Amino acid sequence: MWFKREPRVETWTVAGQRARRRAAVLNVNTRVSHYRGGGGRHRLAALILVPVTLAAAAVLALLGLNRLGSLLFASNPRFAIRRLVIDEGAVVTRELIQEWTNVREGMNLFGFDAGDVRENVLLRAPNVRSMEIVRLLPDTVFIRVEERLPLARVGTRGQFAADREGMLFAGVPLQRLPVIEGYPPEHVRPGVRLEGLALAALELIELCDEPRLGVRIASVAVNRPDHLLARILYEERERTVKLSWDGMGTGGPRSREGLERRLGEALGAFRSETGRQVSQLDATFPGKAYGVRE
Repeated sequence: MWFKREPRVETWTVAGQRARRRAAVLNVNTRVSHYRGGGGRHRLAALILVPVTLAAAAVLALLGLNRLGSLLFASNPRFAIRRLVIDEGAVVTRELIQEWTNVREGMNLFGFDAGDVRENVLLRAPNVRSMEIVRLLPDTVFIRVEERLPLARVGTRGQFAADREGMLFAGVPLQRLPVIEGYPPEHVRPGVRLEGLALAALELIELCDEPRLGVRIASVAVNRPDHLLARILYEERERTVKLSWDGMGTGGPRSREGLERRLGEALGAFRSETGRQVSQLDATFPGKAYGVRE
């Protein structure tokens, strides 16, 4: 009988040990799981805190660099401007440039933003095509302006000038410049760029500005939908030419080539025996020119 009870006691003991081991394993796993959950929260906090800390450090470093730069350059008396070299234009004088830029001898070499100064001048003065500002350590500033060259007069009284790019501006001598007529007056003001057939008129005026052609443009009307009407002085006579060509007004090589060809045909017609008696010419058809006798 004793031998029969021992296996039961041994089995019970082993089973109890197994139960206790399972409980221990479960307890350990529960604690590990709880620890891991807390670690995830710590990692999330770290992921948020690290970028914020780095950003704050970057801001502080930037402020420190700005302060250091100010001490080394913008507030350093060694970099006071002692030479201000200005390459002025025909209309834009040294006094005007100093007024527009507010750059003076005695101010700090780094006490102004060259990009902002340049942008403000170009907005304020449409007759300035470009401006270059160069700092030369320790005490020199070079300022060079490129003026727009007037090519034609525009406006009801021809009071504004236009350069070859079609930019309108004022304040320049306008005598003896060709006149662009028929452009909408509400669109004529300084700082505005011409459009449409007015650009074709500028192409014609620029081409006839070459002495080899012997042509002087008096005026060009641009109020027709598909052609220009130009009054020219050719061989000491005033004549009227109606012109159109491929690509007119685009300013590209195709337009230039078409204009040269069409104008050459018109001038050739004027030089012919019958053309000498013609005062008006229609040169809108390729290879042909129709004249009207006086």
